[in-house]
Amino acid sequence: MRRAVWATAVLTAVCACQLIAGLETRVVADKDAADAASEASGDPCSQVGVPIRPDGPSSPSDSLSFTFALTAIDFGFVDGGPPSGLYGLNLDQTCTCPGADSCIRPVEAGTVCDVPPNGIDNNGNILFREASDLNFVTQMQLNQALQTGESGAIIRIDGYNGQLNDSLVTVSVYSSHGIEGFLQGGVPANDGNDHWVLDEESVIGGAGTNPVHSDPTAYVANGAIVTELDFPVTIGSTTTAPVTVELTAGRILANISKGDAGLEVLSGIFAGRWQTTKMLTSFQQFADPFGGGQAVCGTDNTYLLLHDIVCRLADITRIDTLDNRNNPCDSVAVGIHFDALQAKLGSVAPHADAGSPCGVDWVGSCP
Repeated sequence: MRRAVWATAVLTAVCACQLIAGLETRVVADKDAADAASEASGDPCSQVGVPIRPDGPSSPSDSLSFTFALTAIDFGFVDGGPPSGLYGLNLDQTCTCPGADSCIRPVEAGTVCDVPPNGIDNNGNILFREASDLNFVTQMQLNQALQTGESGAIIRIDGYNGQLNDSLVTVSVYSSHGIEGFLQGGVPANDGNDHWVLDEESVIGGAGTNPVHSDPTAYVANGAIVTELDFPVTIGSTTTAPVTVELTAGRILANISKGDAGLEVLSGIFAGRWQTTKMLTSFQQFADPFGGGQAVCGTDNTYLLLHDIVCRLADITRIDTLDNRNNPCDSVAVGIHFDALQAKLGSVAPHADAGSPCGVDWVGSCP
């Protein structure tokens, strides 16, 4: 059964510590890269924090392709411990504090100060920490699901010239139900030949491998892969369905390097905007671990608690064209560090979710 039980946090602590060990220092490299890009472009408060597109070279004959499956994620804290760093980008191109918020927040929520000096937006860090403290879903559980091949996400790069600079590549993102053979007791071999089952909603027409979420205008600048697109990031499994962070105006900033056994490794950050309405509505896929299996929606006590947390943390608009135009904050900025290992695209499986336990017309929203 494709489930991760809420009470497994203690049993998986050793495995999780191995996953998280060493991640604390990565924020430095990510932040240094963003600093360098901002300094080269001028005022860091007006820059997203990614390197600019190179002039070239790129050619239609560029034919290198790489497929990666997520192996670990890091929200910037250790479950049950202090923050280890903060990942993200200056999505709204604004440095709040001393500057004003880029959108209108509830009066009782106060101002959200960005991380200086680059104005990093990531209130999602607080959201994930609160969810972990509540044992609603923890980083340990999510990493365990990735490591055991229960579910995950796939990033594919096509049309790459293999050089430090390529002005045009294609980057695609797929949600995955896990490795082929997981239900029969299989685990990832991590040898580059693991086939990851694709969610039918990730491929055009529900079959084949043509991606729904793809950016044909991505690029590589000084070794860093840069892309912007709307995409879901499936980062693990909890009760009945994978945990999917549905990002709009999402960004990926990552580098390819050689790992063990000569395999390629992709490491970097996801950043983007998770709309509060989509987030709150998606919670109904979970069974409340404290409420006798009741769905996390409607009048469920855990849902009401999460609702208050999410609405208080909204710190950005859902698309960048709404920033700094006196629009309400309707999304939470997210930044996640990830590692991914070379793998293969597998078969396609039907999308799995818990349906609409609170009714097909029910929508979670902030007042």
